Amino acid sequence: MRLSFGICAITLLSCVSSLSAPAKAPLSVGWSTIDITPEKPVALVGQLHKRISQRVLDPLTATALALETKTPEGQSEQAILVSCDVLYIRKSMLDKARDLLKTKLPDFDANKLALNATHTHTGPGFADEDFGDLYDVSEDDGVMKASEYGAFFAEKVAQVAAQAWQKRKPAGMSWGLGHAVVGMNRRARYFDGSAVMYGATNRPEFSGIEGYEDHSVNILATWDTGGALTGLVLNVASPSQVSEHQFQLSADYWHDTRVELRRRLGS
Repeated sequence: MRLSFGICAITLLSCVSSLSAPAKAPLSVGWSTIDITPEKPVALVGQLHKRISQRVLDPLTATALALETKTPEGQSEQAILVSCDVLYIRKSMLDKARDLLKTKLPDFDANKLALNATHTHTGPGFADEDFGDLYDVSEDDGVMKASEYGAFFAEKVAQVAAQAWQKRKPAGMSWGLGHAVVGMNRRARYFDGSAVMYGATNRPEFSGIEGYEDHSVNILATWDTGGALTGLVLNVASPSQVSEHQFQLSADYWHDTRVELRRRLGS
C-alpha cells in the first residue's frame, strides 16, 4: 500500500462510501509528515550506473498514518503505516525504526509499525554494501554514504510515526475505487517463451505484452468528527519512475500530486 496523495483521486471523492468505526470500538486516527531529503549529495539508486545528486528538485517525504481502536474494556488494536519516498525498504531499516520508536512510544507495540516505499528512482539507498560497488561513494568528497542516510532515515521515520500517534483523535473512515491510467506493462513476450522489459514490439517473433495493466485507484479516506477530510491513502499499480534517469533528488509524480490535492482539498 502506497501511502501518498495522488491526483487521480481528485475526481473520485464522490464515489467514496461512508464508513465509521463501530460504537463498541471507536476509531482514532492521526496523521503526520516529515521531510526525509538528505542534507548532502547522495548516490541515487535505481539505475545500473552511479548518479550523484546535483540538486533537490522536490522534497522526499515520509507520511505516517496512526490507527487505533479501543473497546470499553480497554482492549486496543493499533497500527502505524508510513509511506516513504525511497526506492525500497530494507528489513534492517524497519528494525532500526522500530527500536527507535520503542523509546519514543512505550505504549505502542513497535511490531505494528509498517513501512513501504513509493519506489522513486531519484532517492538514496540505505546500506553501503547494497548492489555491490555500483553506488560506491567512498572516493567522492562531500557525498553522503548510504549507511549515513540510513541512520538519518530511521530516526526521521520513528519521529514521524511518533508524531502521528500523538496526534490521533476520534475519526471516521471511508473507501473508494476509481480508475486512472498511470502505469503501463513494460514486458514484451515472444514466441520462444522469453520476455524482455521494454522489449521491441515490431519483431516478427513478438507475441504480445506479458500481462494485464491495472488502472484501478484504491482509496482510503479519513475524516474528523466534523466531517472534514484529514487524509487519503491511495494505492496505484505504478512505481514512481517518470524522472528515473535524472541527477536530482525527487519524489517523482507523488510530490506534484500531493501539491495539487492540497491545493484543491486543503492541507
